[in-house]
Amino acid sequence: MATRKSTALSTAASGRTSREYRYLGDTLTDRRLVGQRCEAVLDRRGKCICSRLGTMLVRFGDEVVNVLRRRLRKMSDG
Repeated sequence: MATRKSTALSTAASGRTSREYRYLGDTLTDRRLVGQRCEAVLDRRGKCICSRLGTMLVRFGDEVVNVLRRRLRKMSDG
């Protein structure tokens, strides 16, 4: 397990892992964000910034927004 974790970190650090998502939104979401691509905001270690409440920081262009993780869909690398 330790080897797998270190490999994932090195992959994320090299930028080969996709951190792009599509935000599905919900009834309270600003309509301009629904269906838009966004990018995860990473901490110093290269990990996504997620809370224990089920939210995640993402970047829509220049704007950083806190959204529900369950409404994000990971984009394919291809």
